Amino acid sequence: MLENLPFWPHLTGGQQQSLIRSAGLREYRKGQQLYNSSDECLGMIMVESGAIRTYIVSPEGREITLFKLGKGESCVLSVACVLSEIRFETQIMAAEDARLRIVPTVVFDRLFRENVFVREFAYETATRRFSAVMHVMQQMIFAGLDQRLAGFLLEQYEESGSPEIVMTQEEIAGEINSAREVVARSVRQFARDGLVSTGRGRIRILDPHGLQELAENQTR
Repeated sequence: MLENLPFWPHLTGGQQQSLIRSAGLREYRKGQQLYNSSDECLGMIMVESGAIRTYIVSPEGREITLFKLGKGESCVLSVACVLSEIRFETQIMAAEDARLRIVPTVVFDRLFRENVFVREFAYETATRRFSAVMHVMQQMIFAGLDQRLAGFLLEQYEESGSPEIVMTQEEIAGEINSAREVVARSVRQFARDGLVSTGRGRIRILDPHGLQELAENQTR
C-alpha cells in the first residue's frame, strides 16, 4: 500500500524507511469509532480492507454521512492539525470490519513539511474529500428524498452488479442522511410503482430505468 502512494517514488530512502516503520496496522469492528474531533489527530489512514465512514452529528443527534472510504483509499482529514487551514468537526467510524494502515501525525507532519510531493498529495486528497462533502450538502438541500433514494439504489446496483441490495432500511437511511421511517415510506411507494420488491433486510431492483428517470428528476 505504501508503494502505491503517488508520492512514494519521490521520497528519499530515509523517508521511505520512516514511513514503513511507522505505518502500523489496526483492526476495527463494524460500528467501532476510530476518531472524533475532540481526539488528537489520528494520522493518515489507508484502508487495507473493509470500509470506514466519515460523518458529522447534528445538534439533534442525527448522523450525516459525508463520505465513505473503501479498500485502497486514503484519508488525510484526520491529520487536520497538519493542514492548518482545515476547521472541520468530523467523526470516523468503521462501516464494515476494517483493517487500516495508519501513519502517525508526527511522521506525516515531518514528510509534509520536507517533501513537496507529500504536500501535493495531502491537498489533492483533502480537495477530493471536500468535493464529496459538497455533493452531499447539495443533495440534501436541492434533491428530494425519492431522488436521493433512487440514486443510491442505482449506485449499489452498479457497484455490485446485482439487482438485490442486502441492506436494512435503517442502514439505507444512514447512507442517504434521512430517517428510517421516511425511507420506509418511499420504499413502499417504490414497490407500489413496480420499481422494487422488498424482503427482510433486502431490496430487489425490478425497474432500473424507472429508478434512473426518478433519480434524474428533481421531483417525482
